[in-house]
Amino acid sequence: LARVGLLGQRSGERAWTKQALLGQTRLLLDAERAHGVPRYLQSPAHASELLLRLAREHFAAGEADLALGSLERALELEASNPVLVHAALAGAVAAGRFEAAEAFAARELASGSVGADAAALWVDIAQARLARGLAAGAATALESALAQDRDCLVAQALELDVLAELGAAGVLGQVYERIAT
Repeated sequence: LARVGLLGQRSGERAWTKQALLGQTRLLLDAERAHGVPRYLQSPAHASELLLRLAREHFAAGEADLALGSLERALELEASNPVLVHAALAGAVAAGRFEAAEAFAARELASGSVGADAAALWVDIAQARLARGLAAGAATALESALAQDRDCLVAQALELDVLAELGAAGVLGQVYERIAT
């Protein structure tokens, strides 16, 4: 299967590459069929890496739903893998699936992210909400971002934009004061 995937990559046949990656992943995840597969390859980390590669192939082919499904499955195997979380967030945003992006960020927050990492996730949530026209929800997310990291410049700048959009002049003045001190 790995050779078929390589042949697909070299020849530009994305369908071959996708089928090979999917087959390898299924083989690794089905312990009864994994006979002959070296033990070091029979790990959740290796399976999630194959699923990440499969997601990239799906995105390249314009198959956002299949790509996000592959990333969901990879996150089931390795929920705390930051590469997978970032790929899922970026992929969902690129595909215009802002609710999915928010869900990926919220899941990572629920796993215990704090400080600057949590602030970045809250900023992602705010941007997803803004893309859906939910300015008030974005403002709430930005408050959470700044509660995690008061010095997060992206959150500060975005908060100013959101508050200006909401016409919250009084709150906007307070934000300017907070930034100045």
